[in-house]
Amino acid sequence: MTVAIQIILFLALAMEGALTRLAYLGLSKLKQHINRKPFCILADILLAVLGAGIMFLTCFLLAGSVRVFYAVFFLGGGIIMHFLLPRPKPDAQ
Repeated sequence: MTVAIQIILFLALAMEGALTRLAYLGLSKLKQHINRKPFCILADILLAVLGAGIMFLTCFLLAGSVRVFYAVFFLGGGIIMHFLLPRPKPDAQ
């Protein structure tokens, strides 16, 4: 695998992780309106499976295999996006 493919793979996985985190932000806003426990659990699981599936697909298409540090790139993108997002204001109780 060439260095260019490795760089593209790194950037793609980091962006996918960031997009998965953004999708979770949108999902959490939706879960506030639909306040049912089974929906919340199913939505979280489906989002995690969807994000992981896209990560695996990208790894197989660009690298031909999945390695542990590819998952670190994916999670790193999600963590970076998590810290870039504004903090929600706490509810005044």
